[in-house]
Amino acid sequence: MKHLLKASVLVLTLMSFVALGQAPGEDKLKRAKKICEGLTGVICERQLVEIMTAFLDQNAPLQAALAAIDYNDNFYKKLKNQVHKLSNEDRVERGALNSFTALILGLTRDEIPFDKVLYGDIIYTADGAAEPGTVPPFNPFDNRHYEEADNRGLAYKDTLVKKTQSELGMFPSEIAAGVLTTPTFGDSYFKAGTNRAVLAYTYDGFLCHSIEQLHDNTRPKHFISKDVTFAPGGDPSVYLSTCSGCHSGMDAQRPAFAYWDYVEGLGLTYDPTRIPEKLTRNAEENPNGFEIRADKWTNLWTEGKNATLGWNGATEGNGLKAWGKMLSQSNAFAQCWSRRALTGVCLIDPETTEGILAINQLASTFKRDGNYNLKRLYAKAALLCSQ
Repeated sequence: MKHLLKASVLVLTLMSFVALGQAPGEDKLKRAKKICEGLTGVICERQLVEIMTAFLDQNAPLQAALAAIDYNDNFYKKLKNQVHKLSNEDRVERGALNSFTALILGLTRDEIPFDKVLYGDIIYTADGAAEPGTVPPFNPFDNRHYEEADNRGLAYKDTLVKKTQSELGMFPSEIAAGVLTTPTFGDSYFKAGTNRAVLAYTYDGFLCHSIEQLHDNTRPKHFISKDVTFAPGGDPSVYLSTCSGCHSGMDAQRPAFAYWDYVEGLGLTYDPTRIPEKLTRNAEENPNGFEIRADKWTNLWTEGKNATLGWNGATEGNGLKAWGKMLSQSNAFAQCWSRRALTGVCLIDPETTEGILAINQLASTFKRDGNYNLKRLYAKAALLCSQ
C-alpha cells in the first residue's frame, strides 16, 4: 500500500509541474520518450512523457528517468525478463517470477544497496498486493507462490514484500547469502554436480566472467581437488596446459560451499557437521590432490591476470556468505551490472570505445556515489544514451 501511495503522490505532484509549466520543447519531449522507452521497452503514455518533460525543463534529468521507473510496472517487467536467465542453468531468458528474480526486483525497487544481493539476509515474497488467500503462501519447496502472483497479473512493484530468510525459517542470518541461498538458486546450481556450478554461474552472472575467461595457469596448484585427474586420457600435458588453469583458482574457492547440499524433498540444506559426498567423490583420480575438510576458502585470483577484476575485500574467509561479499565488493561486480544496465536500456555496443567509457563511468558512480543503487544505475544508463 505504501508503494501505491508513494506513486500516487508522485504523479499528482508531477502533474502540477506540467500544468504550471510552458509547453515542452520538442527536443526535450523526444528525449523524454527515448529515456522512457529505453527503461520500459514500450511506447510510454502521454501523461508520463509530459511528467518527464517537466522534469527535463527543470534541469532534473535523473528525476525524469526515475519517474519512468516508478510510474507503473513496465520497468520491472523488463528487468525481470533481463535477469531471469541468471536464475537457471540453461540460461532460459523468460519465465515465471521466482525467489531469485523477486529478490533482485525488490532490492531495485526499495533502493537497497545491491551488493547485498550476494550476502544479505533478505528475500522477497509476492503477496503484498493480493487479497488474503488468493496467492499460496511462500514455500521453499516449490514456486507456486510466485507463479500464482504472475498468473494474477499482480504488479511487481506493488506486490513484493521484503522479509528475511531467517524469519522465514530458511537459514540463520549469519549464513543467509542473498540470491545464493534462495530456493531457486539451490534448485538450479546446488543440485547434483560438485558445487563447482555455484562458482561458475555466480562469476558469470554477477561478475560477467566465464570460467574459460578466468583460466590462468600461473596460479598455485595445491588446491586442485582429488577428483581432477592428473593425466586426462593418459596425457599429463593436458592437465598442465588446460585443466589446472581453471581448477587452481576455482577449487581454492570451492570450500566456501563445503557444508551446502541439495537434497531431494528438502531442497537447499546446510549442515556444518558434514562435508557432502559430492565434494569428496572420485578421490582416486588424484590421491595427492586437495581434500575439503572445512569451509575456509582462498582467492588465488587476486594475483595473475584476474587481478584486473579489482578485488577490494577479503582474499580469504569462511563460508558462502563471506565469499558472496568478496565478489560483490569487486570492481568486476560493478562493471558487470553497469554493462547489464547499459545494454538493457541502450542500443549500444559495449565493446566499442563509447560503450567502454560509458560502462566505466556508470560503474564508478554505482559504487562511489550510488551506494550500489541499481534503480539509479538503470536511470543513469538511460540518460547516457539519450543525450
